[in-house]
Amino acid sequence: MSSNSSSDDESDRWQELNEEGSDQSPLVCLVCAHSSQNTVEFFSHLNGHKNWTDFLNQESCRIHDQYDWIRFVNFVRSQHPPTWQEVFSSEAWKSGSEKLMFPVIPDDPVLALDIESILEEQNERSLNKGSSQTNSNSLDHHDCHPCSSDLTDIQAENQFLRQQLTTCKRLLSKLSSSEVTGAARLSVCPTSESEFVNPVACSDPSDSAYFCSYGHFAIHAEMINDIVRTESYRNFILSNAHTHFAGKTVLDVGCGSGILSLFASEAGATHVYGVEASVDIFAAAQETVIANHLSDRITLLRDCAENVKLPVGRVDVIISEWMGYFLLFESMLDSVIQVALRCLSPAGHIYPRHYSLCLLGISCGQKLRHDCVDLWDNVYGFQMPTLRRAALTEAHILDVSDPRVIGPADAAQREEISRSVTGQTCSLPKVTRSVGDSTLDESATYQLDAFVGYFDVQFDEDAPNPVSFSTSPTSRTTHWKQTVFFLDKPITVKSGDHLTGNFKVRRAIKDVRGLECSLQLSSLHGQPAVHQLFSMVN
Repeated sequence: MSSNSSSDDESDRWQELNEEGSDQSPLVCLVCAHSSQNTVEFFSHLNGHKNWTDFLNQESCRIHDQYDWIRFVNFVRSQHPPTWQEVFSSEAWKSGSEKLMFPVIPDDPVLALDIESILEEQNERSLNKGSSQTNSNSLDHHDCHPCSSDLTDIQAENQFLRQQLTTCKRLLSKLSSSEVTGAARLSVCPTSESEFVNPVACSDPSDSAYFCSYGHFAIHAEMINDIVRTESYRNFILSNAHTHFAGKTVLDVGCGSGILSLFASEAGATHVYGVEASVDIFAAAQETVIANHLSDRITLLRDCAENVKLPVGRVDVIISEWMGYFLLFESMLDSVIQVALRCLSPAGHIYPRHYSLCLLGISCGQKLRHDCVDLWDNVYGFQMPTLRRAALTEAHILDVSDPRVIGPADAAQREEISRSVTGQTCSLPKVTRSVGDSTLDESATYQLDAFVGYFDVQFDEDAPNPVSFSTSPTSRTTHWKQTVFFLDKPITVKSGDHLTGNFKVRRAIKDVRGLECSLQLSSLHGQPAVHQLFSMVN
């Protein structure tokens, strides 16, 4: 009776799947031209092919959800592997390439099959077949606790599913806003090797949005138009061409538009290799190289820096504009260090070479604090405490030298700036003015509203022509601006006071390219101690 009931239930469930597909277009087989009219016929036919039997077998299948199914179908249709096992062992599958999310056959109904329900049916049938053996065996075992390997597998699967969810959300966002470009017409040879272990891996499903963001041309226009940034690189490369670049092999990590590769070639480099992971900007850079007749001196590789395999063994110079907001945001420094370990000759150099991460204490006045934090205390007569807390935990990217941002300056706003400090974890120095104004009243008190982060860059202090730049609010504005960390409650300070505390920075837990910051200050003049957390995430 139970066997018949199980069979009936199974038949009903397959019938439901069959009915769901009754009105859809014919389902074209993945390995031949045969068309099926329903789901049952489609999978029965596919399983009938040699080397395609049981490709949904629970033991060996790597398809876990609809996202995997779409990638699987598009891979098989585009690459025509002789066996289904070759799909899961391919580099394209392992890397989680978003190219596999785009249909090979327009409006392919196979992509819409409810694979999760089908997999569930497959698993239930497997369980039913072995249920009697499992039940009898379980009577002989009294220890029902899962072993450590089971827990490890569960934790790994949980992490994998979280990453898949993040990737799907970001991919849907990209698909809904993307435009058709000519990038797909380029034939790009893969250059990956998977042996190297990455702290921030380009193949991480949650990392794809980072590379997608640099596919938008506006961000490259912003960087090129940043005179401080672009001309500093150009001046360093060309003014030190004879000693640093001429006759050398150069690697441009994260080449983007290719501008640094062009500068290095102009400086006399024997050959320049540019590495870029973003598809669209890679295509644009490739065309730039061709348009300037430099294909014999510049080679671009469409890959992640961590995994790229160069046509040469080692390079003499690595140059990169890896700096993000607050210097460390986006964690591209990891990529530069890893590629240097594999590809840089023992006597080679990375440029720029020297960096300082700095903090300033500011009294920002009413406008800036109101626009960023206190706004939420009174929104048309209503308090919004949750949004105020969110504003306080956010690291704000602002140009604090712009009057339109900070409002009309007064004496305190101009003068109450602390000396900069360097390092990732630092002890805050005494609050004192760093701009020369002899009219400052040494006995006056000021309001410390926030700390401002910025960084300085020195390309090579030993170069014949040293070049440096700063993103300080007292220097010319750059696209990095400054990073502002607002205090919940301003602190009253006066010249000569000492603030004791620390500021720590670490990689964000839920965003591999984000940052989490912690600020701790001891009590000053009986005022409450400060302990605040800040985040910088995509």
